[in-house]
Amino acid sequence: MSQTTSVICNHSLNTKSVLVLAQDLAKRLNASISYGYKWTFFFKEDTKEIDYDLEFIEIGKIVVENATTTYVLQDENLGKKLFIEAHGIEILDSEVYKISDYYKELLQDTQNVEYELHDTLENGGDLVGYIYKNHIDLWIVDSLHWYYYQRQFLYYLDEEDRAIFTKYRLDNLKWVQLLGGNFMFVFSSGEKSYKVEDYIESLPNNVFFETIEKEFKNVLVNVSQYYLAYAYQNKPVYIHKGLSNKHFRMICYEIKNKTKIPSIDLEYPVLFYDDFYDLDIHFRGDYDYFNFVYDGSHVFENELKLKQFQDNYVIKREVAEPINLSNYFKIYSCSIAGFAHYVSTDLELSLKLNQEVFLVREPNNEFDKHAIAIFVKDKIGGSLKSHKEKLGYIGKHENYILSKLLDNGYELKSMLSKISEKQIDNSNYNEALTIEIFMKKNG
Repeated sequence: MSQTTSVICNHSLNTKSVLVLAQDLAKRLNASISYGYKWTFFFKEDTKEIDYDLEFIEIGKIVVENATTTYVLQDENLGKKLFIEAHGIEILDSEVYKISDYYKELLQDTQNVEYELHDTLENGGDLVGYIYKNHIDLWIVDSLHWYYYQRQFLYYLDEEDRAIFTKYRLDNLKWVQLLGGNFMFVFSSGEKSYKVEDYIESLPNNVFFETIEKEFKNVLVNVSQYYLAYAYQNKPVYIHKGLSNKHFRMICYEIKNKTKIPSIDLEYPVLFYDDFYDLDIHFRGDYDYFNFVYDGSHVFENELKLKQFQDNYVIKREVAEPINLSNYFKIYSCSIAGFAHYVSTDLELSLKLNQEVFLVREPNNEFDKHAIAIFVKDKIGGSLKSHKEKLGYIGKHENYILSKLLDNGYELKSMLSKISEKQIDNSNYNEALTIEIFMKKNG
């Protein structure tokens, strides 16, 4: 599952109407602007049901002399407003026309401000951003992957990484300035930080930053202050960390047993404020928002605690009912060879201590004529059902006498006497399972 960054910035655009906004954008971008809408609502003649078309309808065009670029500005609400103006708001409650609750809600929602700006109409064009009353959801710059973005503030990274990151910031800065903004927020679409958009639209300027700082106290990064303080120089070197076998097993164990293993919550930075001050861009005025340097030491402290916890945690195994060995005596103990070829997380988590396993001769085995396979019972019906339930073999160097006993009709029983979680965690499967073998007493 991947997460990408989202960027929002403030602006000083005039969003009074699509025409006024088009005129404003034409001046700022020194470009021609084709403006209109794409939500065209209509009634189907045969069923009298409402439907809509998303083909762009151009209302007009602001032509800038010698401009080399034409942007497309779409009013997301104009088509709805035109439909209501043509039919009256009472049409939504008409008994003649069939209008679903979804369309009613959609057509009644015409008071918000929302525009789309594209750099061309051809093939949909690249989306510059969604323009709202007080902020822009900026799309024009290709987003850095979210985890790469976070790493910039958690680990020491080389000059190449910082150069890529700086270019990304400068590309966004160009658009922030063009649209009259002076800061941007970066966050993941998968985090709670999307509430920042609501705050920009709803909170007065004098409490906006105060609210943000309070809401995201431990996970907010002031990007420019971080770089001005050279805070990245004191961070540990980044080491790529994949999902360990043990961690994966713990997740599967939770799902399989419908339980939750207690753990440690990590508070990674999730919201990044950037006023570009370290890039020698001075448009902050008298304000010095979020004047602190993100430390992040608590992340590494908690990561260490989490690693210690995961290293020490042992999955709790069920213990099977003991098999009846009243007329048997122990003759051998060994590890199961070849478990690596048959292991799955689901299979190994289903194994129980003292669980009975079955020794099955394979005299026609092409690799070893003395081969003895080891099976567990199929979950349905108890039949021995081929490779899905096979655990492996008695080792080739220790199966000779056992194979002779089986070939001569001696009755053997076997059980799992040891399951090493540590060996399974480390994918050392040949040392993971130990069985004990018993032979029936003669007479």
